[in-house]
Amino acid sequence: MFLQPSVSGEMFVMFGKVYSLLKELREKLDDPEAFRDVEAVIMGTKCGRDRLKFITKRIEMWREKTANKTEAGGKRT
Repeated sequence: MFLQPSVSGEMFVMFGKVYSLLKELREKLDDPEAFRDVEAVIMGTKCGRDRLKFITKRIEMWREKTANKTEAGGKRT
């Protein structure tokens, strides 16, 4: 139940935002354990891994939309 989106959606979004940067983030923080517990919970089940994959795709779409809006806004005269 804990991994259901209605209960843990925020955890997936927050982790999804840093997931691709985990190695670098851990190095910069000088903390190899940063996000380790959240990572273990999410990656510990197929449901969690599938949800993370879904969320990371959504985050990438949001980033692309934001970038496109910024580019379009910057080109106006």
